[in-house]
Amino acid sequence: MYYQYQITHLVPTLLSTVSLSLSLSLSHHSIALAPVHCCVSEEQKKMKVAYITLCVVLVLLLNEAHISVAVVCRPTELASCASAITSSAAPSKMCCSKLKEQRPCLCKYLKDPNLQKLINTPNAKKVVSSCGVSIPNC
Repeated sequence: MYYQYQITHLVPTLLSTVSLSLSLSLSHHSIALAPVHCCVSEEQKKMKVAYITLCVVLVLLLNEAHISVAVVCRPTELASCASAITSSAAPSKMCCSKLKEQRPCLCKYLKDPNLQKLINTPNAKKVVSSCGVSIPNC
C-alpha cells in the first residue's frame, strides 16, 4: 500500500520534469515536433495528441507510396508474340508490352516443360532481347 502510494505520486512528479521531443521521419520527409511538456491540462493533452496525429498523417501522405500490383501469370497473354517467335519478324509493341508485364512469370513458364520448348528457342530469345526484357536466372 505504501509503495503504491509512492509510485502513484512519484510518476506525475517525474512526468512533470520530463520534456519529450518527437521526431518523425519516413523516406526523405521528416517533421520535428516541438518539445512536449507533460504538466499540461487535459485539453492541452488532447490538442497535442491531435497535433501529433495530424503530423503523422501528413508524413504518411507526403511519403511516396509505392504500390505494387500483382501480375497474373497467364501464358496466353504472350500470344501476341507468337508470330515473332515462330518467324524472324520483329515483335509488335503489344508483344513487348506483354513481355514486360509477364516478366515476373518467366521463371514459372521456364519450369513448365510445354512452355520451356517455346521460350528457349533462338527466336524467342531474340524477341525478348529486342523488347529490352531480360530472362531472369531461375
